[in-house]
Amino acid sequence: MNFKTTFYCLAVASASFFSTLSYAQDVDSNAFLHVKFEGDLTAYSNTGTVTLNRADGMTGSFVSGNSGFGQAIDLSDNSASTQITSSSNLYIADAGARTFCAWVKANDIGGGVANSFVNKTILSMGPNTKWNRFTLKFLNSTQVRAELNGSGVSSDALSNALNDFNWHHVAVVYPANEWIGSVKFYVDGVLATHSNPNNTIVPQTLSAPIQIGHRDGNEHFGGLIDDVRVYDTTKSLSEIQSIMNSGVLSVADEQFKAGELNVYPNPVQDFLNVESSVYDDFDAIVYDILGNVVKKASFDRQLDISELPTGLYVVKLNSGNKTGSYKVVKK
Repeated sequence: MNFKTTFYCLAVASASFFSTLSYAQDVDSNAFLHVKFEGDLTAYSNTGTVTLNRADGMTGSFVSGNSGFGQAIDLSDNSASTQITSSSNLYIADAGARTFCAWVKANDIGGGVANSFVNKTILSMGPNTKWNRFTLKFLNSTQVRAELNGSGVSSDALSNALNDFNWHHVAVVYPANEWIGSVKFYVDGVLATHSNPNNTIVPQTLSAPIQIGHRDGNEHFGGLIDDVRVYDTTKSLSEIQSIMNSGVLSVADEQFKAGELNVYPNPVQDFLNVESSVYDDFDAIVYDILGNVVKKASFDRQLDISELPTGLYVVKLNSGNKTGSYKVVKK
């Protein structure tokens, strides 16, 4: 069943809803490049569409992506046949600011074993010459790496491996005209520290095809990739979190009509009331700010969220063939 979902932005101070957000998986007009993998290899840039090609000539294998993000590309063949490359060069100036980010997930290669994240490229851009090519990759399952030809910086080891069959959002941010040691890594919307601040190499020109899931025919990713974005600006932590949540906090298919539901109070402490003259029974899915499902329940008039910690949540309500999703603040 297809549903339409409307998310309303909450003005926390007044606890009032004030507008709907954009359609799920809309093209990010602020991105230098945005690849959605919605059943094709179309890439959108701030100058128009960019053609992507798979090495074997196929359009690719598409599977269900992370919640709210539609489909993803399956690169689990882990071979040259699945590597994706643009047919034209893309250009970011010498030492220009940039942000690379994507959703990634390890695949099951058999017997419940995840594909390795050792030296696996997510996204690469730039010519294969010294200090030119900029790559976002995994050094291993607990370390993300930003790499230039001839240099690079790795995050400190994370506490948990990322090839755990869950979706993870990975980003690297480089500020303009700085050393490569100035990069910042974000994993699932949280800053990941690194211990290489004194790496003094400065990235050079990035005029070359973009490569997804490989680096010059090597380091094939071997898992799932979705929602690849490149910005020619420096993104802050809050902006990275907004990008990461753009699939969850957005509009999808048909929604409840205005006035059909009254959802209150907001902020809420224990029970969220849902009043309707049209609908009696509801199914609810509650997401935290990272897009994780924290509660599922069926109810008629009151949703008990007393056990949830204080914070911002998205409550998706379904009844019959209608659905609606709302930001709520838990006190």
